[in-house]
Amino acid sequence: MNNKTLEKFVLDLPGYYLLNEKQQKNASALIEISKKFLRKVKNTSDTRDILSSDTIILESGHQPNFLPHAGTWKKAFLLADIQKKLIDNGNTSIAFFGFPDRNLSTARLLSRNQIPALNKKGIESIGFRINDADRLKSFCNVKKPSPDTWLTEIHTIEKFYAEISNKFSDKKNIAKTQLDQIIEILWRSYDLAENFAELNGYVFAKICREIFNINLMFFFYSDMQRERLFIDESRKILQHTHSYNQIYNRVIKEKGLDIPPVAEHHIPFWYHCECGGKVNLFLGDSTACAGTCPVCKKEYNLVFDADFNNLHEYFASMDFNAVTRNVIMAEGLGDTLFISGVGGSLHYGVIGDQISQEFGFHRPISLAWQSKDFYLGMTHASALQELTKIFSLPARGLFESSLNEMICKRTQIISQNLSDAHQKKD
Repeated sequence: MNNKTLEKFVLDLPGYYLLNEKQQKNASALIEISKKFLRKVKNTSDTRDILSSDTIILESGHQPNFLPHAGTWKKAFLLADIQKKLIDNGNTSIAFFGFPDRNLSTARLLSRNQIPALNKKGIESIGFRINDADRLKSFCNVKKPSPDTWLTEIHTIEKFYAEISNKFSDKKNIAKTQLDQIIEILWRSYDLAENFAELNGYVFAKICREIFNINLMFFFYSDMQRERLFIDESRKILQHTHSYNQIYNRVIKEKGLDIPPVAEHHIPFWYHCECGGKVNLFLGDSTACAGTCPVCKKEYNLVFDADFNNLHEYFASMDFNAVTRNVIMAEGLGDTLFISGVGGSLHYGVIGDQISQEFGFHRPISLAWQSKDFYLGMTHASALQELTKIFSLPARGLFESSLNEMICKRTQIISQNLSDAHQKKD
């Protein structure tokens, strides 16, 4: 999507949807939750409030990964850019970015990442390992790394980038300043965080606000759920669990999605055990739900009354799954636009859209940015610099269509020189 196309897209957003009173109330509550997040990270600049029904709600988010890849950052950039264009056009807009910190801790990217490196593999692993005993726990129940482990890894990362920046004398000072900023953010976030999920979320939000000047309303899902936000929308799903599951499985079959179907009596919410495990619940003959914690093996039997009117007794310990998140938050917030990922979330979005349509829930515009950008960092630049030296290439030679031919010729010359040297030696 080029800039002109994006500008036209933004011009079409106002008037797409008007918030009802319940949605304004929910959005205002989520703003207060976000403000608590922002106060904790000591950044409350440019926070906004709901003014009227024509306020345009934008939403995105991502699991709180450790120093995430570019695909995560671009969600924040796009969200902020669309909000800025709306405000510049005289509209009122709120842009939420949520961290689902209650996700299972099985994904490697939660705690580790790979960065470009000048070695045989072309990559270097950074980050930390999550203990096997913690992998079936929600990420907000995993402890942050120990002080010694954290210190060692941050020093390793700092040394890695310092050595790369030393290769560029003209950019050394700028690179050092940027590196110092990020290392300081990492340490301040570590000191603030009570768990691994908070650590990663604070780092992401701080880099967005302090370095990129991206001012979004960040929040953790666990904070939102402890406030029992969207309980009415969740109750409607639970009251029609069988219909929900039938639509879910039907869409998978019709669309040929690579997603496992759900059991007929499966409850589309997680329940959080006191040990940190996430419990799958199944509806019994009445309104009783049962499940077993996969970590501590504790058995749960949640007894709901008719129409789940006592849902508030359990809701603070409950959590959306991927599809109920889409369905319930869109209905509860009245999003005009949701910025999605380009992986499995698109498939879950297809299921969620159909469920929302058949349940009479609000459906926002969904936008995914499947970019083909190339990000040229210092390591890439260093590799190109070495390439020009080794193969005696002119600076512009790297961008010529005959690059492979030039490298082959240079390789042949080097091989011939080595052969000649061996002959002379013999």
